[in-house]
Amino acid sequence: MRVYRRLAVALLLGFVASLPLAEGRLYPSLFGSQEYQGPDLGKFPKWVSMLSRWKQETCKTPDCAMAAWDAVIADLKGKDRATQLRIANDAFNKLHYVGDPRNWGRQDYWETPYEFLARNGDCEDYAIAKFMALKAAGLPSSEMRIVAVRNLALDGQGHAVLVVYDGGTAYLLDNQIKDVVLADSISTYQPVYSINDRAWWRHQTGTAPMTPADLKPAQVLPASP
Repeated sequence: MRVYRRLAVALLLGFVASLPLAEGRLYPSLFGSQEYQGPDLGKFPKWVSMLSRWKQETCKTPDCAMAAWDAVIADLKGKDRATQLRIANDAFNKLHYVGDPRNWGRQDYWETPYEFLARNGDCEDYAIAKFMALKAAGLPSSEMRIVAVRNLALDGQGHAVLVVYDGGTAYLLDNQIKDVVLADSISTYQPVYSINDRAWWRHQTGTAPMTPADLKPAQVLPASP
């Protein structure tokens, strides 16, 4: 099943690498990378589709998870940011990893938080649910990003996480790590792109300055829990 997901992610990353980019960063560098901003979210149809479905989603099915969602948001509201990050990370990391081919019969599907709570999901679905929960609790979406990375400790396996900025510090919320940690404490993640509901960023690591001409088609990015 993972072969199909690897192909889907590889096609997406190859497409991202071919897009025109403009340099721009307001927050600390992610995992030591250089980044270039591209504001056109339409280049990411699965993300845009999820955002659209989430705005319109209502509880009309027996397995709707609105009550569970409302309980998480109620727990988040009124807390300091560190506590909010811990609550969101704990609440969604309890769910089980289920790959998209098994869960949806598709190579790649980005779930809304309700879908994730009802059916579990894979790595980007954990990150999406945390992003949306923290946004609902009042955190600005401009201070959060879902980040697609390669885990160099696992032969470059693909993974997705949430990064939340607090001033000059970036915090990592990861379904593979129990606690919220400093993003720069993880040396094995190589970011490929990051995204929120305002813009996206292409990342490259290394010492040489990155220009659009330097970007190569991305290699296969395998899926991982």
